[in-house]
Amino acid sequence: MLDPDGSIGIEKAAAQLGFANPCAQRSVADLPQDLPLMIVRAGQDSVPGVNVSIDHFIASALAKNLPVTVMNHPTAPHSFDLLDDDEASREAIRQILAFLCVHLRAQPELR
Repeated sequence: MLDPDGSIGIEKAAAQLGFANPCAQRSVADLPQDLPLMIVRAGQDSVPGVNVSIDHFIASALAKNLPVTVMNHPTAPHSFDLLDDDEASREAIRQILAFLCVHLRAQPELR
């Protein structure tokens, strides 16, 4: 995810947690205008700065009229797709796979 203007929350989280941050020093303006995006937000994400960054990204993407699909899983923690084996998480994963199938031109079989 991108750090909001002037913020370094994602940069700090990447350094602290040891994940790659290929979006460092980039903004929504750097994105292609025709690239379909899906943003999945975990409402109970406890990683500092993540949801703030996601909220800012969504607002910026919509302001630029980018093709963005947003899903908010209000009760989900960070990494819910790995940690929460419940119906709400499974449904979120089904929706993610359907988005990928549509945009990668595959036929969805999500049963």
